[in-house]
Amino acid sequence: DGDKQLMTLFDISLGEYSDKALQLVNKGLNVVDFMDKLFLPFFINKKIDRFFPQRTAVNHANNLNFNGLVEPLLEINIPFFYERNTNLAGYSIYTDLKWSQFQLDGKSKKQVENLFGELLFFIRNKIVSVGGDIDNVEFIWFYPSSMSTNRIIVMGEIWKKHCDYYISKNVKIRNIPESIAPFHYYSQRQGISATNKPAISIDIGGGTTDAVLLKNNNAELFTSFKFAGNALFGDGFNSNPSCNGFVKKFKQDIKQKLADINQITLLTVLKEIEQKDSSVELISFFFSLENNVSLNTVTNLSFSQMLRDDPYMKPVLLLFASAIVYYMAEFMKMANLDSPRYLTLSGTGSKIFNILDGSTTKSQINLLVS
Repeated sequence: DGDKQLMTLFDISLGEYSDKALQLVNKGLNVVDFMDKLFLPFFINKKIDRFFPQRTAVNHANNLNFNGLVEPLLEINIPFFYERNTNLAGYSIYTDLKWSQFQLDGKSKKQVENLFGELLFFIRNKIVSVGGDIDNVEFIWFYPSSMSTNRIIVMGEIWKKHCDYYISKNVKIRNIPESIAPFHYYSQRQGISATNKPAISIDIGGGTTDAVLLKNNNAELFTSFKFAGNALFGDGFNSNPSCNGFVKKFKQDIKQKLADINQITLLTVLKEIEQKDSSVELISFFFSLENNVSLNTVTNLSFSQMLRDDPYMKPVLLLFASAIVYYMAEFMKMANLDSPRYLTLSGTGSKIFNILDGSTTKSQINLLVS
């Protein structure tokens, strides 16, 4: 059933409600829907489209006063329903928070702090639910190599503050670059190493691509550059979705497919996202459809497959992937390092390589990097 997040004092399935919940019902609001959108989903479970990993986003009222006390789950929450269900009137969802310049913007800082707070609330719940000891916890957070030393310090202070509050003051906290973490995963799960020959770990996010060159299983060199998923799918140079090739090519087709199977809710969600005037948000919605539970039983709507099958747009993906591989090859050449034995890929942007070559052997990708 997944991880249960909420317990009720009343049996909602039998129509039993508290006085406060009854007020919502009398206003025509679905209590479960209300809780899901403004508080927590009852379960964290892929079967009901509420799961991790989750987009970096928060949801709150448009008129929220950020000069006062703002706390997670009271004024701000993580919208697990985003891209799957509509929002409540008077509320907005804010994405891509980790790049906010929150040192200069009190609103952005509180959005980030409340996101961290709710995540740690989930972590504490998980520790307690499995019988763990909250005083014996190690917490590891990742940061991009391009993050300044000052920003790392500020982020560390925020994590420390909320770990103390939500888990325990005895939590051991440390950080590592984003690009190293996937290599450790592949090393332990698939036996990949960088002993005899170097290895490259590339983490392709939305805003930046981070890479680390490893030799003798130790990080030798780091690099980070602002050429990632948003450079491919976004609205560079102050453009907008009406000029974006991917949006122009696929939006109407996806709209029609949703209309053909009477997906009114998802069409309304698409309309809400269109109002953000962001190609990145639209493309993210397109990708989310292939994992949407409500579609799995009625259609196989896969944006990845649409890209894979399109002879005009697929070369754009190939150019994007080739540029990253070429840059890394030049970077290694300048560092006088041997050609790597392994290249590992992670991050949301790395799905492009799977679209280019969906095989298990990745023979076409091997040909590209060789």
